[in-house]
Amino acid sequence: MKKLLNGLAKFIAVIVAILFVISLVLTLFLYSLEKTAFDAGTYKEALENEDFYGRLPGVIGDQLVTTMGEDENKQFNFSKYLKAEDWEYLITALISPEELQKLSEETIDETFAFLNGDSDVARISLRGFKERLASDRGADAFLTFLEAQDPCTEEDLLALENYANSKEMVFCNPPERAMNFLEPFLRSQLRFASEKIPDENIFLRKKDLGSEFSEFQSLRVLIRLSPIIPVALLFLLTLLVVRSLLSWLRWWGIPLLSAGGLGLIVSLVAGPILQSRISSALLERAAMGVSGITLQLSHDLLSTITSRFVGNIALSSLVITIFGLGLTLGGVFVKKSEEQQNRI
Repeated sequence: MKKLLNGLAKFIAVIVAILFVISLVLTLFLYSLEKTAFDAGTYKEALENEDFYGRLPGVIGDQLVTTMGEDENKQFNFSKYLKAEDWEYLITALISPEELQKLSEETIDETFAFLNGDSDVARISLRGFKERLASDRGADAFLTFLEAQDPCTEEDLLALENYANSKEMVFCNPPERAMNFLEPFLRSQLRFASEKIPDENIFLRKKDLGSEFSEFQSLRVLIRLSPIIPVALLFLLTLLVVRSLLSWLRWWGIPLLSAGGLGLIVSLVAGPILQSRISSALLERAAMGVSGITLQLSHDLLSTITSRFVGNIALSSLVITIFGLGLTLGGVFVKKSEEQQNRI
């Protein structure tokens, strides 16, 4: 009867050990995902690695051109004649890298405040950019931009003088004699362009997400509690079969070694799969108002974040593998020691 019970206990222990390995690997995946996705440091590191602050002016410029191209307002203003590279030049002159970094970090803070339930909306303020665009700094930046263009021809100057009637804007480097009428004109047009830009842009709104957001938050709580499952299974495994140092080393070492090794394999396979899914998701769900360069930057940032996520899984799996290997080798050593003592 005792042998039967011991055999049954070992059989159940094997099942529990298998469940432990599976649950631990899933926990590594889910816990690393939650930790990576909701850690502000993840995104700040990604922004730095992808030269975000250097690329952002070009992204904003391209997005402004895309947005203004969809504007149904028929009133003419020179902003509609600016190309993406023109906006990039102006934005770089108007906003320093330090200001861009501050704006980006504020956006990250807004996003995490929203995701953590501290705010019902996540917004980005454009008021500072609007004020600089309509200020002397904006006018000086645009004049510097014009100085970088080819010299104005007589036809160009005539077009500038008759802009109010022709509604056609040209960009060229005007002579000194043209600056008396051109500078006030540019200032008024910059003020007009700044008025078209909203004070803030709300990019996340809880009421727009509905019940999906609540379900998402509940899922995060479950992910945080997921380590309880493998710990409970390991405790059950201990109660079933651990009766000595040797049995403890074996019944802990082999499952931990298996879970760590499987986790390493998952980390190697997950990287390419997630990269492919990111590309597909951006192509399938990209809104029509999002420019290509914006999507490219989003792809690069998500790829960097994915790499960190996979790296966290690999590191945790490696630690578990080493620990499990140590216990397993310890079991082999204890077994040999016991055999030697029995011979004596």
